[in-house]
Amino acid sequence: IAITACTNDEWRIEFFTRDALPAGGTLAWAKPLSATGLPLPPAKDKTPALIAAARDGRTDAVKALLPQGEEINAQDEHGQTPLICAIKSNHVETALALIDAGADVKLVTQNGDLAIVCAASNGLVQVVTRLLDKGADINGMGRDNSALTPLMAACWAGKLDVVKLLCERGARLTQCNNYGEPALCSAALQP
Repeated sequence: IAITACTNDEWRIEFFTRDALPAGGTLAWAKPLSATGLPLPPAKDKTPALIAAARDGRTDAVKALLPQGEEINAQDEHGQTPLICAIKSNHVETALALIDAGADVKLVTQNGDLAIVCAASNGLVQVVTRLLDKGADINGMGRDNSALTPLMAACWAGKLDVVKLLCERGARLTQCNNYGEPALCSAALQP
């Protein structure tokens, strides 16, 4: 069963049938069915299924959709990838599954987001660690207005565990954002 918001006052409830795949019992989503077994009309929003599943923290659905050809680095109309959606929603298990499945850890989205900056800002130590282990740039900067590094984002958000991790892994303390402020300035501005 999947429940999805379609508009501000409307919800879509889907019942799915499952079919075993040839790869030894792995289950995959088939077509959405109503409670009566009839096919449902298409959802009003155009959010790709993988992005919706990642945003909602439905790790099992993410794992089922990937072998069916869903684009792991697809971006929605807001420039969000499944990985960014999982991170921004604080779904650690889902984010880790996407990273392990090959999500591009260096991708800068259309709106300037970088996964490691989002994870650092949210204090997701496990996700930041996995991103670094998979090759994310410890000093990478998104292309948003302030262009923060992961260390700046963690400092700004007061996520000390992530700050410690990034410093231990070699983050540059002197790198500046678009306003000429180094990471230490971000830390100093916090109450």
